[in-house]
Amino acid sequence: MRRMALAAVAVSICGNVFAARTLEPIESAYELRLIHVVWPASTLGSLIVKPCPECDEVTLFVDGETTYSVVGQAPITLTDFAVVAGQLRASQGEEASVGVFYEPKSKRVTRVVLYPAG
Repeated sequence: MRRMALAAVAVSICGNVFAARTLEPIESAYELRLIHVVWPASTLGSLIVKPCPECDEVTLFVDGETTYSVVGQAPITLTDFAVVAGQLRASQGEEASVGVFYEPKSKRVTRVVLYPAG
C-alpha cells in the first residue's frame, strides 16, 4: 500500500513538472497560392509571402540549407524550382500552391514545396 502511495506521489510530482513546461513550435508554415510569394534572387536572401489579402507581407530568410521541391519528388536547385514554379503559374494560374516551412524564432526557411493543382 505504501509503495502505491509513493508511486502516486511521484507521478503527481512528475506530472506537475512536465505540465509547467511550455511547448514551443520548432517549425511553422504558410500554405499559399504561387502568386502570393516573391522568390529569393539567390540561395542566400529573402522570400516574401503575403498570407492573406488584408495581411502585411512577411519576410522570411533562405540560405544554403533551404530545400526546394515539388511534392513527392526529390529536392531541386533554386534555379530549377523557379522554372517549375513559373511553368505552374503560367499553366495553372491561382490553382497551384506552395508550402513555405520555416523556423518561427529565426524566420529561416527550411523548405519550400510546390503543390501542383489536381
